[in-house]
Amino acid sequence: MQGGDHHQVVLLRNELSNLLSREEVMWSQRSRTTWLREGDRNTRFFHSCASQRRRRNSILGLCDEHEEWCEQTDKVAKIAWDYFQNCEAHRDPTGHKSHPTGCYS
Repeated sequence: MQGGDHHQVVLLRNELSNLLSREEVMWSQRSRTTWLREGDRNTRFFHSCASQRRRRNSILGLCDEHEEWCEQTDKVAKIAWDYFQNCEAHRDPTGHKSHPTGCYS
């Protein structure tokens, strides 16, 4: 690739990046205007958004230490409890974490 071609590719990539960023902002603003227009007025739109958020934020199950999928509420709670206890147990005295498998800060 010659110097001029490389420069043109860089310019086109920058322009594409700029256009993609503008498109992302446009969609963000559009979703916000829909929410402001339909909003929290006990409408079907509001209930649809709330139901979708509840489904997305629900934990239906977790894998246990044997990589078996569990959906029973008490077992899921124990798996989560054990996971975070294990994360906490791996803190060193300086307050930094040494991460056991699967634990992230």
